[in-house]
Amino acid sequence: MSLDFKFLLPNNFYVMIFSTFLCSSPLSGQWVHDWTEINVNGEPAFKLIDSTSVYAKNTDNGYEVFKRVLVNRSSVQNNSLEKGSIIRNSKGSQIGITLENLILKDSFIPTTRRLAKKYVSIMINGEVNSTSFVRNSWPDKALVRLMNEKRVGAFWPTFEEYLRKFNFIHYRKSSVPEEISDAGLNVYVLPYRDYLNKENQGFRMIIFTRGSSAIQCVLVSSVDSKKEKLDFPKIKLFEEKPFGSLYHFGKPNKNQSEGYEVMAYDLLPYDD
Repeated sequence: MSLDFKFLLPNNFYVMIFSTFLCSSPLSGQWVHDWTEINVNGEPAFKLIDSTSVYAKNTDNGYEVFKRVLVNRSSVQNNSLEKGSIIRNSKGSQIGITLENLILKDSFIPTTRRLAKKYVSIMINGEVNSTSFVRNSWPDKALVRLMNEKRVGAFWPTFEEYLRKFNFIHYRKSSVPEEISDAGLNVYVLPYRDYLNKENQGFRMIIFTRGSSAIQCVLVSSVDSKKEKLDFPKIKLFEEKPFGSLYHFGKPNKNQSEGYEVMAYDLLPYDD
């Protein structure tokens, strides 16, 4: 079986899209279960190993997922990727396999010089349902669950594990607005990383903490905040802003509010 494409037609979508493809908005990074089968037009097209990170967006029937991958040049014949071809990550490690012949579109984009002789870089996408995702691989929902669960012992070690799991960046005091540093708040930023993996894509979440004792505020970007309001416990104040949604666990003073806004706009991507 081979799968053909018609770009932007309502009843069809690409199985493979190359790294020049641009999405209309950043997508969310999730992890899929062991050897999850990704469907195209209702039939399995390829599958991925356990905890492979993909980028997902809602569809009427579930989720459409995207992944930038490498494949062997020898697996490509006459613009078709052969059934049984190995799918690899950016380092060349196997993360999946094709289940059918997949028709490709246009010319290939070379990878880094070290890998370019053997592999080509392409984009794969298809559809899954919500049960394909590893539980708590949505960072916003995982934080809600973390803060709602009953625990024995201190909160902070569990929170630090959460930050490491989702690759938050701890901003130095010298890198944050004065309003934030003067209030003694620490800042942890989760940047967007869509399937093109370009730099300066803006923030997905920003968490402000009072030292290492408690969370002061969670800021969710305007892209993600449009999905649904999060059910955090013990919220003192909720605000909708052009740059995102603010969940306050302590009512902010004027300086703190200005600091949150400055921090958000500083991390928004600039148009080229």
